[in-house]
Amino acid sequence: MPDILYPFADSFSLKMTLALGEPLAFTPIEPLETAHRSQVHFFHTPGALAFSLHLTRVHPMSDTYRILLADDHVLVAEGIQKLLEPEYELVGIVPDGRSLVAAAAKLQPDIVVVDISLPLLNGLDASQQLKKNNPNLKIIVLTMHSEPNFVTQAFRVGVSGYVLKQSVGSELVQAIREVVKGRTFVSPMVAQSLVDQAVNPSSSAPGDINVGFAQTLSARQREVLQLVAEGKATKEIASILNVSVKTVEFHKTRIMKELRLRTAAELTKYAIAAGLTSIH
Repeated sequence: MPDILYPFADSFSLKMTLALGEPLAFTPIEPLETAHRSQVHFFHTPGALAFSLHLTRVHPMSDTYRILLADDHVLVAEGIQKLLEPEYELVGIVPDGRSLVAAAAKLQPDIVVVDISLPLLNGLDASQQLKKNNPNLKIIVLTMHSEPNFVTQAFRVGVSGYVLKQSVGSELVQAIREVVKGRTFVSPMVAQSLVDQAVNPSSSAPGDINVGFAQTLSARQREVLQLVAEGKATKEIASILNVSVKTVEFHKTRIMKELRLRTAAELTKYAIAAGLTSIH
């Protein structure tokens, strides 16, 4: 099993052993000299060959906004952490949508920054669950997807901001400042694409609005479709969703009928095109 060394500036490092479907083993590499002001929490979802890490620090300012980040790319997450920590309290980093829902319930952040293309549960369906659990939670999408159908669906589920990863880092900070004031923030490039679609709706390919994010499917069907597309077996999907194998098979049959698809390969192709999952 691989080890990952995850350093934290002026704090400590941990060596973590990753195991599929098993708890994470960790070993302190440096003395926890600053343990009095730091805590570490691990969030692990069955079926995910990944890790998530929560670092809490005591800030001198009690009004510092607490942010939870969901991104499955370690380098991206580290970059965002460096960008935000001078001004905000980053209470956690999680690598998949299911870990995000669990961590948000435990940590009660003020703001969640979430990617759309997350394993196990995509960022938009995860955001929908988050808003259902806590309507006051502010959510900012940070993604590569600039297509209008993704933006539209994001705001339908209740996000407050939509920022493109290809934007400058200051846009994310600006988005956070705006949403905590109760405002909405959209990256200029995204706003332009929305204007272009409004002015020239015929520029969208036929079926784009319906295909985008699999809006014709229910939330549960999208969950099953995503897990199928990510190569999960029926029994594993049942375990992740905490349902019976027969229930998973029922949903798969309904999905294939609804989408008029016949094979797992076709389902995977559709899920990728709809933005439910991505190939890394």
